Amino acid sequence: MIKMIEKYNTLPSPTEIECIVFDLGNVLIDIDLDATKREFDKIILPQVHPNLIQALFLQYEIGAFEEPIFIKEIAAFCKKEINKNAIIVAWNKILIGTNSKRWELINQLGKKYRLFVLSNTNSTHIDWVHNDMKINHNIDNFEKYFEKVYYSHLMKKRKPNLDIYHSLILQEKFDPKTTLFIDDNYDNVHHAFCTGLQVYHHKIGDEISEIMKDWV
Repeated sequence: MIKMIEKYNTLPSPTEIECIVFDLGNVLIDIDLDATKREFDKIILPQVHPNLIQALFLQYEIGAFEEPIFIKEIAAFCKKEINKNAIIVAWNKILIGTNSKRWELINQLGKKYRLFVLSNTNSTHIDWVHNDMKINHNIDNFEKYFEKVYYSHLMKKRKPNLDIYHSLILQEKFDPKTTLFIDDNYDNVHHAFCTGLQVYHHKIGDEISEIMKDWV
């Protein structure tokens, strides 16, 4: 296992790659994986089992329902004084933001490679990212930097299930040998590798714009 992880932590040669698929969270957008749990612990009734809330999170990420239904379902497990806004704030606590260097990198990479996003996400989080990018980085639509973005809630699939990678490869007619997938989650990377994709396991805390500076 250790040797495999080390293998995933090595980028291929830039000359071998034609397409790059980025994850968003902890690659291009900084997140705190435990922040939302901490916030929901404050507003969820203590007798509610965490698995019930986690199940709703996963369903929302595969587009099982729209935001109003998600809020309604979560609210049923909350303390009476908790309103819609408090739920959205808690849900978005996972999101921290980004930095301009990453988008300068993406802009430059787009001149040499086909760029894509593949992210486990949902409409609430994507709305937050769009708003943050506009306010803090003067970018009206970050998705314009990519040929196409693939979101789990729209695909009705999520990583690390193999079908999401096969679907992407099929739709974009990728040659897996010349397509690089970058993600911070080991399971996501490992399953992508199983489809033949080139992969890079991005270490949380590392700066992608530094790691890929020689690619532009």
